[in-house]
Amino acid sequence: MSRVLVEGKAVPFLELYMRGEASADEIDDYVDRWHEGADAAAAVLPLHEYLGFTKAEYDRWVQAPEALPEIVRARRDG
Repeated sequence: MSRVLVEGKAVPFLELYMRGEASADEIDDYVDRWHEGADAAAAVLPLHEYLGFTKAEYDRWVQAPEALPEIVRARRDG
């Protein structure tokens, strides 16, 4: 899986997930691609930015991956 391109720009996982265009399970594919340096963004972005998280959101997700829907709700409400 590669990051989807919209108008020539790669769309991070979290944005696709929020749109319903990616499932929660697909985040592992994005993490793998980042570790592999599979696209240009992987080489220059920290993992949390590559995925589309703020640092605080990423920290929360690492501690509790099942919190992804909660993270999205907080972002939408916030």
